[in-house]
Formats: sequence, structure tokens, C-alpha cells
Amino acid sequence: MTGTPDLVPIPFSQSRGPDGIAVRGGVGSISFQWSELGHGAHLLGVLADELREILHQCGDLQWRLQMLLNSTEVASDPIGYAAVNALDGARAALSSCDAEMRDTAQRIEFCRLAYAAAEAMAQMAAGAVHAGVGMIEHDLHRLIGTANAGHFAEPTPLGLDRLPADTTITVDGTAAGLLQRIDSLDAEGPGIFEVLKVQRPDGPVFVVVLPGTQGTAAVATDNPFDPTGIVEAVHYDSTFVADAVHRALAESGASRGDRVMVVGYSQGGMHAANIAQDPRVVEDYSLELVLTAGSPTGREASGDATYLHLEHADDWVHQVDGTANPDEHNRVTVTLEEPAEDVPASEKGLGPAHKLPTYLAGAEAVDASVHPSIVATLGVVGTTLGRRSPAQRHVFRVRRLPRSDGTALPDRQGRD
Repeated sequence: MTGTPDLVPIPFSQSRGPDGIAVRGGVGSISFQWSELGHGAHLLGVLADELREILHQCGDLQWRLQMLLNSTEVASDPIGYAAVNALDGARAALSSCDAEMRDTAQRIEFCRLAYAAAEAMAQMAAGAVHAGVGMIEHDLHRLIGTANAGHFAEPTPLGLDRLPADTTITVDGTAAGLLQRIDSLDAEGPGIFEVLKVQRPDGPVFVVVLPGTQGTAAVATDNPFDPTGIVEAVHYDSTFVADAVHRALAESGASRGDRVMVVGYSQGGMHAANIAQDPRVVEDYSLELVLTAGSPTGREASGDATYLHLEHADDWVHQVDGTANPDEHNRVTVTLEEPAEDVPASEKGLGPAHKLPTYLAGAEAVDASVHPSIVATLGVVGTTLGRRSPAQRHVFRVRRLPRSDGTALPDRQGRD
């Protein structure tokens, strides 16, 4: 067994490609490749240990056979001597394989440790930045505490109303097809989200679709997706939105163990990441996919689901949490690098790069990509949901209930 001392990862560039996207995380990422090398080195060591045990057994058998041949009864048996020679050759071959396997495992582990050391140095270099973010978070917590004292941003439990809806629609199991549902949802008014039930041969799949931030009110209204809903997402783990989604799934016919996907844009993506970690949802359902667009989700831990995050390079919204999404095998972040089309000044809002149409266009490029991380992630969508599948549509409106002191929240549900 021979090999070169250099281990070269799969050469997928992080710079802009012909499809105008850059990919981080997933099975095509450097992090996943090095973790797999570490696992491979461990397995090689285990196999080498097993091989050494076989080597010892061969040696023991050879010695016992040699002792037998030394006795007067079989001293002239040529077959016995041939067996001894064969065992001796087997021991030599096994010894050579054992040495090469251990050498290979050590070289792989050395490369992995060198990579880990480089990562540690990079983390140390970023320590000052993280410390600065920590101070910002501390100040933000204090600001939110002050706001909550005046009932400006404090979330409250949510009421859930089921609305009439079309019986069946067609849902496309692609990134663009799922994000298109948000565009359709926004046209129906504020405070509304939907649950799509797709019946598959191996059981139903439920897709929860959450809108982005609605309105511009600086104080809490009865719409949980208003700007103060970001406070619930960041500092309350979307506890009330997750509860509403949990109830909506049950009302939509979801049973324990059923598969669930959660799709969200902007603030809705923040809620989606939290829902995938909410104990009530995780305990009752199997989370298959979390798809977000333009959402700051870097500080949210990963659950067992597959994650696909779309972020535009010129969109500042997904950067406000001060950290990137984790680079993990089940979590893929796609940076869209094609310039966003400009919009009229009256429609700029948080900027053209944050607009849903920008992410819809980017999602089409993602669907067409052949990057291994994207192919593996969208494979989960296609396999679980299928292409252009009929879905029962269940529509819900959520509203914040009066505060504990009985004070009603203002009805300000305009969309941004």
C-alpha cells in the first residue's frame, strides 16, 4: 500500500461561480471532508488493531504447528512443512499491511490536527469581534428590558384562528417553489401563515410557511409578525409563535411522528430556526427541513433537520446577529452574489437585496446548481415532498392576546 503525503479536499471554490452563488456547509464543505477524514483515520486504527490480533493468532498457530512437526510422529510429513511456510508468508503480509494501515491513519490524523490548529487560531483572531458582539448583546438585552417595562416589545400569548381556504393547491418541491408560497401568503394579509399537507406514499408531510416582518410599528401590535416580533425570535426563542405553529399542525391533521418542513423569510426564518428546536414540536414531529431566506440565524443551534439558508451578499439583515451560520454537514448556507435589481425609492424598505423577489430569483439558481452540498440538501426536499405535488391548504391568522393587565394591543397590521 502506497500513498502521497498530501491530502487534497474536493476543490469547490467559494468565489462567485457561473451561477452567481457561493456555498458553505454540507457534504461538499471542507469542514465535513475533514471530519470524515478523522472518522476514516479512526476506522483505519480499529481495522489495524483487528489485523494485529489476526497476526498474533497466525503466529500462535504457526508455533504450535512447528512444535507438532518437531515430534517424531510427523517429522517427515511434507504437507505440514508447507503449511508452516504458508503461515509464515501470511504473517509477513499481515505485518506489512498492519504497518501501512497504521502509517496511513497517523498521516490522516496529523493532517486533521493541523487543520484543527488552524481553525483554533482563526477563532482566536475572531475573539475580539465576538467580545464586541457580546457587549452589543448585553446592551441590547438592557434596551429590551427597558422596552418591556413599558410594554413596547414584550411578547404575549397568541390566539389562533383558522380561516377558509382552497381545498387543494399544487406545491413544487424546490427551493424556489417553497419560497413562492411566502409570496402568495403575503397577498392575503398580515398575521397569516399556512400549513400545507402533502400526502406521500410513505405518509403525510406538512409544510409550515411563515411570512417576513409586517408593518413598521415601533411598539407591539396585535400582529405577532410586526417589527417587535423580532424580539420574540431573538430573546424568547419564538415561544409563542412555536406554540401557535404546534397547535396549527394538530388542527391540520398532523399526528405524532409525522414529517414537518418549516419555511420562513426574514423574521419568519428566525422563527423557523427556533421552531426546529422547540421541545414541543421536536417531541411530536420529525423535522425534515428548515428553509430560510434573508434571516439572521447564525446564533441558532442546529437540530436534526436539514437546513438550507439563502443569504444575499448585499443584504445586511442576515448579518445583524454578527455571526455566520455553522458549517455542518446538515446545514448549508448559500450566498447569492448576483446584483439585486433596484426598486423604486418608495419600495426600498430594507433594501433591494432583502426583497423577496431577489431571493426567489436566487432560489432558482440554487435549484439549478450542481454543487454537492446543494444537491444533497435539495435531494431531501425532492424525496420527501416530491415535485408538483397536490397539497391540502390550511390557513391560520395569529393575533397577540391582551396583556396580563388586560390592556388590549393596538390593531396595526399593515405590511412593509
